[in-house]
Amino acid sequence: MTTEVSSQSQSQSLIEKMHSQCNSLPSKHLGYINYTEHPSPNNYSANFINLDTDTDINIDTHSYIHNSNTLLPNFISKYINYTIDIKIPSYSLYNNENVLNRSLWGTDIYTDDSDIIAILFHSGILHSNDPFGNNNPVVSTVKNFNFNANVNDLTDNQRISDELIVRLRILPTLNKYIGKFRNNYNSRSWTNSTHDGVSISIDSIYWSRNSNTL
Repeated sequence: MTTEVSSQSQSQSLIEKMHSQCNSLPSKHLGYINYTEHPSPNNYSANFINLDTDTDINIDTHSYIHNSNTLLPNFISKYINYTIDIKIPSYSLYNNENVLNRSLWGTDIYTDDSDIIAILFHSGILHSNDPFGNNNPVVSTVKNFNFNANVNDLTDNQRISDELIVRLRILPTLNKYIGKFRNNYNSRSWTNSTHDGVSISIDSIYWSRNSNTL
């Protein structure tokens, strides 16, 4: 128990340190990306705002999607301390291949190619006795996150159009990313070489409930 508390304190200190370093930088919102489990130019959907005029948003180039499982485009490295929303349809929270493959690197601060739903499980925002199973995950209110009041659990009967909206903050690249076992889920470490992208952390989340939910 002491080790777990110490690890959480160290992670929180790292987040606070990173945010403190970025406080002097401008902070705007970049819009949103619709989550898809396997992004490609054919299924990518986003609405970007507040971009510089020289930013390339052509989804057919490698500056946008540099491999089949990367949701965040490369150009976000120009926008440290900005935020961006990821809109996740409720059906993507179940039987997700990226969760099964543990496609995430780091703890609390993650590489930008980490899967957002895997991050939610590791952070304890989505919690389940078995993240790899079919049982319904539940959205939890966790300390140190700025949750909006309309976060609800996923045990209600919902329409497929309901979305979990995750606001990410873009942070500088770390020298290394240390994985940890938390909330029945193990993240990976990235220590052998410098990550070629940037970092992300969760800024806030909220559940967008369809007005026609049964």
